[in-house]
Amino acid sequence: MSFPYGVSNTNYEWQQLSPCFARVFKSQGEQLQRAVEESVANFLLLEEALRTSSSSGKAYFGGDEIGFLDIALGGILVSIKFLEVVSNVVLIDPEKMPLLSAWRGRFYEADGVKEVLPDQTKVLDFISSMRARFTSRDVPN
Repeated sequence: MSFPYGVSNTNYEWQQLSPCFARVFKSQGEQLQRAVEESVANFLLLEEALRTSSSSGKAYFGGDEIGFLDIALGGILVSIKFLEVVSNVVLIDPEKMPLLSAWRGRFYEADGVKEVLPDQTKVLDFISSMRARFTSRDVPN
């Protein structure tokens, strides 16, 4: 079976991104900095995919319409925006990742997406409280 660009790589990308986010979520100090660097490196791969894929120049990973990879990544990136805020880090820098940054903005404003996004204040409060719990533990990250 042949998949459009990115769909066959989604599992790999998810496996690479998820542990990075978990480390950003749970870490402080030098560990947090290393987790941020690893996460940024993975986001740069997504930036490159937007630049060079068969959908290059299109609004979404799937082309002109939101596709499977857009939905998979969009679900992750809802939390990333707030993780950046509560961790005081930048994971998706618009200057280094203009295509990914623009994609994120388009995705969240798309009809059918913006109507189902969770309340941003509640998500921010939840992520903030969970990060505080994780980073206040005396358990190694």
